[in-house]
Amino acid sequence: AALHEHGTLDEIEVEESEHLKLFDFQKMAVKNALSKINEYGGVIVADVVGTGKSYIGSMLLKHLQEKNRSKPLIICPPHLIGMWKEYMREFGVNADVLSRHKIGMDDNLLKQYTNCDVVLVDESHNFRNKNNAYNALYSFMEQQPDDSCIIMLTATPISNGVDDLKNQLKLFPADTILNIPALGNMNLDEYFKGAEQQHHLTPEGEEKIRELLRHVLIRRTRKHIQDNYAKKDGDRYYLESESERKYFPKRRLDNPQEYDIDMVYQNAFERIQEYVASLKLARYTPGKYIREEYQDTTHPQYKKYNELATSMNSLTGIVRTTLLKRMESSIAAFYSSVKNFAKGSDKFLDYLKDGIVPIGKDYQDSIYKNIMSDVDIDYELGQSVYDMEAFYVDQWKADIINDIAIFESMLKLLPNEKKFHKYDDKLHVLHGILESRSGQKILLFTESLKTAVYVYDYLEKNMPGTKIGHIDSLKSPRTKKTLVNRFDPINNNASIPPEGQLDILISTDVLSEGVNLQAGRIVINYDFHWNPVRLIQRVGRIDRIGSEHHTVNVINFLPTSKIEQHLGLKERVANKIETIRKIIGHDQKILEESEKIDKNAVIDIYSGQDSVLDDTPDGILDVIQTASELDAEKIRGDDKLKEKIESLPLGIRSATGSGRLLVACEADEKILLDDDIIKTKTFRRYYSVEDDNITKMTASLFLKYLGYDSKKNKIQIDSSYGNMLNYAWRAFTRDVKDEQARKQTSKIQKYFERKLRDMTEDRLLGRRAKVLIPKITQMIVTNRQPYRSLSHLRKKINKDGLDDRAILEQLESIFKKAYGYSREIGRPRILYSMRMH
Repeated sequence: AALHEHGTLDEIEVEESEHLKLFDFQKMAVKNALSKINEYGGVIVADVVGTGKSYIGSMLLKHLQEKNRSKPLIICPPHLIGMWKEYMREFGVNADVLSRHKIGMDDNLLKQYTNCDVVLVDESHNFRNKNNAYNALYSFMEQQPDDSCIIMLTATPISNGVDDLKNQLKLFPADTILNIPALGNMNLDEYFKGAEQQHHLTPEGEEKIRELLRHVLIRRTRKHIQDNYAKKDGDRYYLESESERKYFPKRRLDNPQEYDIDMVYQNAFERIQEYVASLKLARYTPGKYIREEYQDTTHPQYKKYNELATSMNSLTGIVRTTLLKRMESSIAAFYSSVKNFAKGSDKFLDYLKDGIVPIGKDYQDSIYKNIMSDVDIDYELGQSVYDMEAFYVDQWKADIINDIAIFESMLKLLPNEKKFHKYDDKLHVLHGILESRSGQKILLFTESLKTAVYVYDYLEKNMPGTKIGHIDSLKSPRTKKTLVNRFDPINNNASIPPEGQLDILISTDVLSEGVNLQAGRIVINYDFHWNPVRLIQRVGRIDRIGSEHHTVNVINFLPTSKIEQHLGLKERVANKIETIRKIIGHDQKILEESEKIDKNAVIDIYSGQDSVLDDTPDGILDVIQTASELDAEKIRGDDKLKEKIESLPLGIRSATGSGRLLVACEADEKILLDDDIIKTKTFRRYYSVEDDNITKMTASLFLKYLGYDSKKNKIQIDSSYGNMLNYAWRAFTRDVKDEQARKQTSKIQKYFERKLRDMTEDRLLGRRAKVLIPKITQMIVTNRQPYRSLSHLRKKINKDGLDDRAILEQLESIFKKAYGYSREIGRPRILYSMRMH
């Protein structure tokens, strides 16, 4: 079963260069990815952080370019452009590299790269939401030829729900992805419909997504690589490369560093929390002030005002969450955020007083960016598209005035800004840690830009002999690269003398993606954690295969107050979580998953449970390298075993009990041109037969059940076995007929069908166009799809502006050559069957 399902990988060769060698697990990923690209037009490589996805992606581009593909296009975060250019030089690949931010700012930028039929998207989870960059890339991929392909690299393809995954899959070539057997005749929207209920996967939805992912996603955890590819030296795992051992460092979670938050806020911390909870945040909830008549479905402007009411729901939760996070991050970050929120509310109020509702088309997006940024912002509230008469303006103004008063009360409780350092026990504890770890490279992470600058300024002044740098979103890509090189010159191929190297690097999460900093020995997380995902991503910056360190240490900070001193650590953490939940209130229900607090994981983090640093449970992602794939790898590595298994006849029957019967069937599917086979695929189906009932199964579920019983003792096959097998056989022959009749329409064919129908009105060309339209239909029905020729013609039309006569002549030539295409499904056969216990 394993070899049938994964046997085609033998046909793929991965050619390495003399200087660039991949580990075996990376070579297997390249082979697997090429197989998926050939079948479905794309792949998502989702190995966990620190396992070399960039090398896998680079080798894929090298292989595809050597197979006569065009120049690849790489889209990545701005700070990784230099890294990708260096990789392309090392791998000998001629590629263009673009920043994802630039494609979002310039709608026409990607039009310059229509000749690129291979696209690699690094950190593709940044394309999980339909923002400007996503829309630009989606439009670009829509215009690409049907034989184009996309490679996505991300350790976190799903953050908040299955829509994250669906949106990334929509960037695959639209026709080729339909080759995934699980989709049948459905598009992605239809397939994903109903997979979630109230933001949670249903059992049926989970199985559907697993089956879909099995075809397009590669995912190996650190533990999986260690268990299946690594060797052990004492308590350490290592991989062999060119007879050299590359070790995995061990991860150690140190006891949390506690500090007195009452000292930081001069005994005002609890009062400030009460203020945060009491905010109405009226500026962010315009829907609460819309008059009833505008909420009546019969009102002519109902849709506009209803959208306003519903679209802003999540903002109050985000504001409260941001205030809580900033308050714990640093007093400087909290002070800046409160000032910004007060300033924005005050300006909003001025507009209302002038008779203007300052909410424009992009209001929600701009507000969200302002909330999430702790940069001082000059608020531009936008041209109004709403009427004052639609709102209870007096009540709205009163509530905003109340919010401003609360913001001002918070600011009055804080000590003088110049004395923040004096009372900041958190800073003092950090200073002590850094002094005690002198000589070890340290990476300090914070979510807040203001905190990064605040900590940097303090340490620069108080640790004059230590070389310190800080990175945030305001730094240019060149500056970021320089600082990364100074922290870890060896692993970034930089020549930096010892006196120019950094001892400590302070960074926001702009460095939590795709940057190699394995010279680091210690990761300090300055902010309180809400869930472990970001923690693991940060550790992945220094925990790399081949690290020179035996152990990497992770240090976290935990705020404590006087009233909690008698409590145990777990109780203090649990109390803090409950306080956060109480302040956020019902808003936490509408927060994205990444913003919600994970109680059990947070308690583990602050209890020093090293296991929380292991790869998080993958849920629906853990199916990607199944036991069957591992079995197939072992078989391929043992020539005698492979020869023995391949010599077994088809249709083998076995039984471990008298329960359900599992049956696997297949038939060869051929695309022919004038009777010559130009492509062969396998049409395979899996069935479960129980009494008179037969159900189709996904391949992953079939192999899982088969694995459960394969190690059990076999028993004699009884007389009912044959009847049950016949049920499955009849079902498969019906499915083969249905597949042969299935109609597939490609977007390129639809494009030219529209062109031809437009020509039918032409007196001179109409008759020739009418002759060609049925041929297009026939091509669709019989799956005759000469993608490349039609795609090249469409590109030529877009570039040269061909007239109708020239288009018609080109199409006539293509159809004449393509008319010999046909599709044939060969004789069905049963591969194997097993009666289960």
